[in-house]
Amino acid sequence: MKKAIACLFAVLLSAALYASAASPAAEVRAADFGVTADGTAPCAAALQKAIDSLPEGGGVVKLPAGVMVLEKTVAVPQRTVLEGEGASWENTSSTFHVKHKQGAAFTLASYSGVKGVAVYYPATLSPEKMNKPDLHDTCFEIRGCNVNLEYVNIDGAWIGVSSSRPRGSNAGQCLFSNINGFCHHRGFSMTGALDVNRFENVHFFPSRIGRCEGASYSSHNLIAFEFGRQDGGTFNSCFVIAARGFFRQNLTAVPGDTSAVISLGYTFTNCWIEAVDFGFDFRGVLGFTVLGCNVLVNAGGTGIIVRPEALGFNAVIKDTQVRGFAQPYTGIEYDYSGKYWPSFYTNKLTISDCVIQQAAPAVRLGPKAERVWVKDCLLGGMKGFPAVEIAKGARYFYVTDNVFQQTGNTPPVEDLSDTENKLVEGNATERL
Repeated sequence: MKKAIACLFAVLLSAALYASAASPAAEVRAADFGVTADGTAPCAAALQKAIDSLPEGGGVVKLPAGVMVLEKTVAVPQRTVLEGEGASWENTSSTFHVKHKQGAAFTLASYSGVKGVAVYYPATLSPEKMNKPDLHDTCFEIRGCNVNLEYVNIDGAWIGVSSSRPRGSNAGQCLFSNINGFCHHRGFSMTGALDVNRFENVHFFPSRIGRCEGASYSSHNLIAFEFGRQDGGTFNSCFVIAARGFFRQNLTAVPGDTSAVISLGYTFTNCWIEAVDFGFDFRGVLGFTVLGCNVLVNAGGTGIIVRPEALGFNAVIKDTQVRGFAQPYTGIEYDYSGKYWPSFYTNKLTISDCVIQQAAPAVRLGPKAERVWVKDCLLGGMKGFPAVEIAKGARYFYVTDNVFQQTGNTPPVEDLSDTENKLVEGNATERL
């Protein structure tokens, strides 16, 4: 297992992942090849013709303003960029309506990109389909590395962005920036990347078009970011509301695998997560930093779940607030899966400077939890629950210099562990 992590770094250092990038060699206008944006005429074939007219070195295809109808998948080859008019955060002028269910709307090879477009699935946005959506293929399928998606709006897709299926692709070193919209099932669903991806200002929220009575399918099923094998990622100022969850690293690369996936570290800064059953769910072998985030969970939910095979890299939750829309909810739950790996020498989690109040409990350490620091936090248990709950079997934990806010006479720390390798001191208790 030590060799597995060492080999991971060796692969990163030795693999020739990328060809040298080249500047676009040409620029064409899609309208010159018969692409019309009148909202009725199918344009996929004409758009593909415009793309294929570019020289081998690639180039830019300028898209017209208006609504273009896609009747089949459009393939964007290496070093080719589709660029719409009026690129902006939510109000781009170049819009695609996807009318087919089989195949992605767009496939993207290495060094390709899409900028300044909106992609809608009109047939999936009726009140009926919001509750019972049809299964479509992904909107953007990433088949290579160094792909850019910028100023893109997605509305009504089953999955917004994915790597090639079923086993994924090396969709690494990509930039996903200023993306917003609504997806029924997954925002990003990716596995196989051998380098870090960047996610900046990516937002998922209920569609402005589709309306339904009560909770929609997405509120119980949408996960904004889901990964298998992925060399980590940086997430800055990302957002989700009314979904099942914000982020999940799966235990295995794809369903049916018999070994834990190994990924590098993930970093989340200034993310807002609201009305979810869970905010983060960390599995497999990985590391992470959650910094300055807000997590608002539904009744019965958990803000941050840390249940990996191993924390192969540093794991930190800092300056983060977890709150519940209703009680009961759990703030942070920490334990190990132990399905494939035994206790590992790198396992370590730090929880510091966080605020979790009126929870059930604020922090729960399971029977396999080890090497955890809970310090300098404001933590509170709802009536009948401690602020910190520690199961028998937990070891090497340090709960120091916290303020506990308790309702009733429940002790702030419930420690059932049978280890001497622990420290619980320097904490203050405030009775509410």
